[in-house]
Amino acid sequence: MSTETRSAQEELRAELQEAQAEPLLAVEKQLIAWSIGLGIVLLGILVWLSYRLT
Repeated sequence: MSTETRSAQEELRAELQEAQAEPLLAVEKQLIAWSIGLGIVLLGILVWLSYRLT
């Protein structure tokens, strides 16, 4: 590995360690909840269809 690549990686590591975690926005929380809910509903439909068609 070249010294330029190594120093760039070290700078990136230092920058990431200094970065603070940002809280999720309300919209992001809603999107996560909707995605999980939709996934569970669709999984339920898939299971129901598999039992219904066999």
